[in-house]
Amino acid sequence: MSRTLTLAPWVLAIAALAGCGEPTATPDATETPQVGDVGSYRSEASNTLKWEASAERGVYGYLIYRADDRAGPFRRINSQVVRVPQDTDESHRYTYVDETVEPGRTYHYYLDAVAKTGTKQRFSGIVTKTASVDS
Repeated sequence: MSRTLTLAPWVLAIAALAGCGEPTATPDATETPQVGDVGSYRSEASNTLKWEASAERGVYGYLIYRADDRAGPFRRINSQVVRVPQDTDESHRYTYVDETVEPGRTYHYYLDAVAKTGTKQRFSGIVTKTASVDS
């Protein structure tokens, strides 16, 4: 079964990047990412990451990192930056499907936000997901 990995509510707003606006939510260290089921008809394993962000003025996009161990090392897994569709203060929802996972194996992910100035900053905490496959 393919599963969706939903980042904790505090990732709804991006941390303040140079000139990118103020966050609309404050990270809460006690919050834990929620994992929910999603229907899928594929026979291969995958992990789906979904997030929503606001106050993205000045943000170019997002980088996704994955590791086999929570302590790392993490490596970037998206070859193309997940682009912000437009430079507005509106909220945007994003989805990234990691299809390079093995069923039954546990992976750890986090996101970085990249400003249009080229600077990057951590956008999310580390989330953990065990890949499964539809039967």
